[in-house]
Amino acid sequence: MSQLTAAGIARYLPADSLWHLEVQQCVDSTNTRMKSMAAGLPAGSVLIAEQQTAGRGRMTRSFFSPPHCGLYASMLLRPELSAADGLLFTPAAAAAAAEAIEEVCGISVGIKWVNYLLLNGRKVGGILPESTLTGEGRLSAVIVGIGINVYAPDKGYPAELESVAAPLFAVRDGDDIRPPLCAALLTHCEEIFSRLPETDFLAEYRRRSLVLGREVTLFPGGERVFVEGIDDRCRLIVRDADGVCRTVSTGECSVRDIESS
Repeated sequence: MSQLTAAGIARYLPADSLWHLEVQQCVDSTNTRMKSMAAGLPAGSVLIAEQQTAGRGRMTRSFFSPPHCGLYASMLLRPELSAADGLLFTPAAAAAAAEAIEEVCGISVGIKWVNYLLLNGRKVGGILPESTLTGEGRLSAVIVGIGINVYAPDKGYPAELESVAAPLFAVRDGDDIRPPLCAALLTHCEEIFSRLPETDFLAEYRRRSLVLGREVTLFPGGERVFVEGIDDRCRLIVRDADGVCRTVSTGECSVRDIESS
């Protein structure tokens, strides 16, 4: 069984890449572990794990992270941005991940607002950013966690995930694609993150959106609305049953005809 190594990933990175890689075989959560180490690490540090025993998603959800099957990584950034600008890291990372997957794997994935990557209606990846602030309300550090289901687990997904999660590849064939995929992910993230708070990446995010121009259900609350647009802060512009438009910046949405969850 192939294993990820820092050297194996670094060989696909540009020579001037800002990233400093560390690969661990098993951690509870790359975000949790990165937070515990962040004080002594420089910006651009990346922690990658072969397995997570307590992988985390948004809203206290878990992220199933079996060994040798996925890409589980957390990046440490120290951007000179406002707390409001920090909200852009989620859609920026989603756009970067989608571009990397298409570039390396030849697979086009969609983005479900705000942080899920979907393939044929099932989740193949997610983004979890976590930040700390200075006393002046600016970002002091941002940890961007990304999980991607690359290969199908040997024993399959747990029953509760069978209709929800999917891998990019049902069968592992040939060389491990995770090292070049990880390098492409980091390269696209570096390109996009370096331009924040510019939002040119949102063109790609909108192009891949699975909610734009659709009727969705907002959670919490269960309200049905139509998504008119995605603004430059990645907020949904929605129209309710009374024809009233507003923006939505928090929560989640479900689209019945593209997903079962």
